[in-house]
Amino acid sequence: GLLYSDMKAEDLLRMLETGEGDENTIVALLKEQGYEIDFVDESVSGEALYGAGDEGDLIARADQEYELTRNSPTCILPDSTPAECLKTHGVAVLKNVMSPETAFALRSMILKARETTEQTLMTSGDADDAAEVYMSSVLAPKGSEGVRKRWDLKVPLCTEVKAGLKELFTSSLGDLLHEVFPDGEASILQELAAIISIPGAPRQVLHSDTTYTDEAVLYTAFIALQNVTQDMGPTTLLPGTHSAEAHQLFDDAMQKDQLLRGTPHLQAPIHVGDAVIYDSRLLHCGGANEERREGQLDRLDQRVLFYFSFSPRGGLEQSNNVASITSELQGKYGLASLRRAVGC
Repeated sequence: GLLYSDMKAEDLLRMLETGEGDENTIVALLKEQGYEIDFVDESVSGEALYGAGDEGDLIARADQEYELTRNSPTCILPDSTPAECLKTHGVAVLKNVMSPETAFALRSMILKARETTEQTLMTSGDADDAAEVYMSSVLAPKGSEGVRKRWDLKVPLCTEVKAGLKELFTSSLGDLLHEVFPDGEASILQELAAIISIPGAPRQVLHSDTTYTDEAVLYTAFIALQNVTQDMGPTTLLPGTHSAEAHQLFDDAMQKDQLLRGTPHLQAPIHVGDAVIYDSRLLHCGGANEERREGQLDRLDQRVLFYFSFSPRGGLEQSNNVASITSELQGKYGLASLRRAVGC
């Protein structure tokens, strides 16, 4: 039989992702090696499936991937319709889908919510359980000081969020969503949240949000709520890596480097109100926030991205551990009903 104890962690993680072997034994061995297994959900990618144990390993892995991708060609998406671009390349960029005024109001609300959440967690008797109410895990180490530098904050459907969504749904992004989901109630809102990274946040490792499937199961749109400088760590995406071939290469330690060197990379929009929408099978990662602005009362060195995700109804099983969405909103809205709820 298999001698799990003689296997490398990366092989055990791959077996856990693909369902090979005895799950309980593999999980126990990984925990002995310092890995933190948060949940197991076959709809979620191997990258999202496990917290990669040692923070130093995560940082080293992300740094290695960065060296490979930064020397790859820069991708220039073709001049085609957003729907065609999304289908062919797994990603589309849309400009000016939210006004700066609405973006700044939403950003202010999100940053205040983060501060309130942090205070709540500090006074909570069980910080881990409390954290699941307000946040989802993000695939990144905490940083050199050992404190949280990146947040995936679930947001309520409050006044600022409704105003932002209304603008988005009546923009070119809304037109694209209608093309992807022509029957608005055949979709379901899977995520409604914000990514926040502050100075000192390390780079994420490359990952896809879901494992490879023959059909797309989830689309996510990120909207920049302020201008994003290079030092703030724009999201890097690898167009075309939503394919079966790309996933096979990425999962093969012998061929992964070649894939990263040869795949043109795209950096997400860096202007306030711009958006990027991508297929959840696409490889991507958040950059390191190395911005330093002394005395910034407006906290413009903090990168804040508002985001939401829709899937075809029944195309992706929801999990309380996975979805970046409040329990009150989970499973409640399709695209059409959410449009109505925000006044479209």
